[in-house]
Amino acid sequence: MEEKIVEQNQENLPVEEEVKEEEKVVEQPVEEKPKKKWFILPKLFKSKLFVFIILTLFTILGGAILFFCDEHNGFRSKLGIKDQDIAWIRNIFHLDVSIVTWLVFALLVGAAFFTFFTVFFKKPIKEGVQNKRMKKTGHEFDKKGNTLFNVVYWSVFGIIVAAVVAAVVLMFVSEGSGIIGRFREYGNGGFGIAVLRFIETFGILILAILAVPLAVVLLYFVYRGIILFFSGLVSGIAKSVMQSSNFQETYAAAQAASNKINEMANQLPKTITIVAEGGNLNGGGGNGASSKLGQSSYEGILFPALDVIDKKYAKKEEEAKVEAEAQPQEGEVKEEKPVEKKKKQDLSILVDEFQSYLVAEEKLYFSKKVLRTFIAGMSASRLLLLEGLSGTGKSSLPRKFQEYIGGKSTFLQVQATWRDRTDIIGYFSDLTGYYKETELLKSIYESSYTPSEVNLIVLDEMNISRAEYYFADFLSIYEYPSDAWKVQLMQVSSDMQLPKLIQGGTLQIPTNIWFIGTINVDDSTFTVTDKVYDRAIVINFNAINEPFEAKYDKKLEPITYEELMEFFKECQANPKLRLTKEEEHTIYELLAFLDDTFEIKIGNRIFNQIELFVPTFVGLGGDKLDAIDMMISAKIFRKLDLVFIMDMADSLIKLQRFINQKFKKGSLPKCEAKINSLLRKYQ
Repeated sequence: MEEKIVEQNQENLPVEEEVKEEEKVVEQPVEEKPKKKWFILPKLFKSKLFVFIILTLFTILGGAILFFCDEHNGFRSKLGIKDQDIAWIRNIFHLDVSIVTWLVFALLVGAAFFTFFTVFFKKPIKEGVQNKRMKKTGHEFDKKGNTLFNVVYWSVFGIIVAAVVAAVVLMFVSEGSGIIGRFREYGNGGFGIAVLRFIETFGILILAILAVPLAVVLLYFVYRGIILFFSGLVSGIAKSVMQSSNFQETYAAAQAASNKINEMANQLPKTITIVAEGGNLNGGGGNGASSKLGQSSYEGILFPALDVIDKKYAKKEEEAKVEAEAQPQEGEVKEEKPVEKKKKQDLSILVDEFQSYLVAEEKLYFSKKVLRTFIAGMSASRLLLLEGLSGTGKSSLPRKFQEYIGGKSTFLQVQATWRDRTDIIGYFSDLTGYYKETELLKSIYESSYTPSEVNLIVLDEMNISRAEYYFADFLSIYEYPSDAWKVQLMQVSSDMQLPKLIQGGTLQIPTNIWFIGTINVDDSTFTVTDKVYDRAIVINFNAINEPFEAKYDKKLEPITYEELMEFFKECQANPKLRLTKEEEHTIYELLAFLDDTFEIKIGNRIFNQIELFVPTFVGLGGDKLDAIDMMISAKIFRKLDLVFIMDMADSLIKLQRFINQKFKKGSLPKCEAKINSLLRKYQ
């Protein structure tokens, strides 16, 4: 709402002041970059399966060492293992294993697995039980339920740990070396000596278990040391070479040659013109010095293609002027012809007529909901994104819409090599002396001569390169009032001859232009960022268009830009079509809930788009809840894909209850489908 108020208060301000004030509204504080960590724990170490395998391997390794080094263990003889077969193991470790060693080892193993299961599985187990309870009763655990779950969990886990420890201890109760007999050993040798033996034995055991990871860490640091040594050696050699006199002389000569080449390149256009006129570089004339046959046809114009457009429309203006002068003068008999005023068209039937036209004439099958979203999206943003499966008509829809209403459309195939603004609006070439014009630049320029035509510029496969790079200028200018929709093309001097509509090297973007981006979601494309999504109206094409029958009687007359904008404004000003105060309050509550639960921040831009989109969608024959459903799912719930919190499933269930409470259950199918999709992912 702040952006709307700012724009209304700035109507009488100069353009520069409007831009400055608007920049204050949209400007966001620059976040400090996080400090680079010297060590990052690999994702593998956070895996439940990896941690479980490591714990299991350490348990097996430690248990095996104790088993073979325990001289009092009679269980080995039952397995047929002779002492001489394992003497080499005892010679390595020299462990004095007692019953206390086994008990402490079993206790540590139990504690390790206890911690593992508590950290990784208690919460998911509880959430699973709670979700099942929610489906059956519709209620969460109360205090009594939480207590009962904890009691059952700890009881079951305690029984399992006790059984494992008991099994480990009792396994070694054998002839002549039972538990009581083992404890008596401490009485014979003294308790203090026994404790020291135990500490020594257990310390050796821990070192034996940690020997492998310690060796890996040691090898890693040795590897890093070797790399640092050789990199320092190479750096030192390179530095000494660069400081040598021979290198400095060679570098200076290369630099001088480069400067000479640049100087010659800058003089190239002038040299070509002089030679073409029959002169010479020293200013002397020769044969044909006055001839213009070889002179550039652009006569010094920096923008050749734009100059052609200027001449084209200048000729039309001249013809119109001649026709006006040919009208009968004063005193002459003038044939009176009735002036027919164009009847205002009812654009509320535009979707019905357009759909019938697509089916009957083009054999294209789009639902009315998709067509309403497309047209209503034009009222809410100058950028529309058609996203989804290949072959579902994303490119055909804008092309056929332009053919139906009249106007002009330009299709640009985005290239993977596009990296910045020069790829779409061109650049000035020092080598040729001309501006490298693009199809987009020519289309925008010519649109200024046809202000009554609706112009669609389609960026096909928009995300095959990073849109936030090459399209950055247009993403920014549409945040400002229309008078400030300007793109700086180049720096100019007073003696340069520029096209008629380019002032000071700056091009004004006309208001009758919309950008349509088609987006394929596959491995060959880039992910579209929030900066692009937030400024656009997104339409999903995720289903096959099934054929259906439609009757087409009569095509509407061509629709002008003024007619379309007047229809949009009438819909948005109609209180019956707009959001009510209660609906606005409900959406604000939803935004606050998302902020509190998922830490999703939603700015005023998205809410303003909802306010513009909904009445136009309804004015085209749609349902208000359908419009709210599409905007919330496409603009807001899409951000849930980027969120991960510990109790994600729990929070999604709360969001589902909130939607059902604030809106009628089943009235927002797209939102509910999005929540259910995420629940299947996290449950």
